[in-house]
Amino acid sequence: MNEAGALTRIAGPVKAFRLRFAGILLLLAFSVGACGQDPGDYFPLDKGFTWVYRESLVTRNKGNAGGLQKNAFVAVATNLAPQATGKAKAVPRLYADGRTLYFERTDAGVSLVATRAANDGTPAEIQARRLIKFPLKVGASWTDEAETQILKRTYLSGYGAVSKPIAAAGPMVFTIESLDDTVRVPAGRFRHCLRIHGVGSAKLVWGEPYGMIDVTLETTRWYAPGIGLVKRVRKEGTGPDGPLGAELNEELEAAKQPGWFR
Repeated sequence: MNEAGALTRIAGPVKAFRLRFAGILLLLAFSVGACGQDPGDYFPLDKGFTWVYRESLVTRNKGNAGGLQKNAFVAVATNLAPQATGKAKAVPRLYADGRTLYFERTDAGVSLVATRAANDGTPAEIQARRLIKFPLKVGASWTDEAETQILKRTYLSGYGAVSKPIAAAGPMVFTIESLDDTVRVPAGRFRHCLRIHGVGSAKLVWGEPYGMIDVTLETTRWYAPGIGLVKRVRKEGTGPDGPLGAELNEELEAAKQPGWFR
């Protein structure tokens, strides 16, 4: 993520989860925005809230491994009980690969404030990264530091094709573009969605013939009231003549809110 979007994926089907919450999909499709929902709760932090996302990732490489690579994933995330992260308490969100991201909601908005790797005992505080700015207002914007999340370089070795993530960081400007989008995803149809668009760039040191190259960063996220993130599109690249490119599409497939089913 490092937006709330930090990716953790598990390959293959999660059939038991999907069957268990098949009824929820209909509830999600027709109840969002109805009475009883908090229209401002676009980032639920309730303990036990769980999401399943369907992800598709396409990467482009120029080099001795070249070409396009397409991958599909399933991502699962669950909120845990609030925990101390040093200066304050935050809500940890556990991902399927064991990593945990810590989120804090204040009057200023929702921010990512700490992370914990699968094998670490305690969370590590980071410079807060704002995901949503309060008060919600179309046109409101903010600037934050961001890193590449999906860009990678694939090359051939004695063991076959090897892929390594590309690390580059730079500022991104995020803007609230809408408070009333309608979004269709595998989980259903969601109305009154918040849409946030971010654009930025980073510098990347590359060998010949490119030298220092610019990496463009772009993301669009949709949040449904009472549900949270329902769709995300992330693009990173070095331009049509550059060596790298990647695009991620992430859509909500199922969700379980505490108290719905037991």
